[in-house]
Amino acid sequence: MKNLYLCPRRREHSLLTILLQTNERNSGYGCKDSRTDREDLQRRGRGEDRRKAQRLIAEAETKAKTIEADAQARAAALIADAERRAKELKENTQSELRLYSAQLVDSLRSSIADQIQGQVAEQNTKALAVDPQFIQGLVARIVEGFRPQPRRRDRRG
Repeated sequence: MKNLYLCPRRREHSLLTILLQTNERNSGYGCKDSRTDREDLQRRGRGEDRRKAQRLIAEAETKAKTIEADAQARAAALIADAERRAKELKENTQSELRLYSAQLVDSLRSSIADQIQGQVAEQNTKALAVDPQFIQGLVARIVEGFRPQPRRRDRRG
């Protein structure tokens, strides 16, 4: 009895050992053959082991299917989120490109208009700058506008 263990395999072995020892002691008293008992116990043990193994395999397969389904659901969620973000990024990028292209077109229009106005003004001023009578008249008007006017006295004092 001192060989009883808590481990299932050792416990079965120790129980088998005890039964064999008991059968050997009682073999002279009309008890069954110890070899038959041992074979019986081994057969029962193998059957139980097979059932336990089959049950464990079934549980493992169930857990594996659950884990696989969970992983597939997570992957599908990640893919959906990535596709949503990609779509948002594409829409934002297209919107910004439309805005920048509109600003570029406006800037080009303004630049072209400024250049045209500058060329027209330059042509007109060149024609006037070449004419000496026009320049003399312009200077005379400017000088007339700057003639000193008589000072007014302050009445206070």
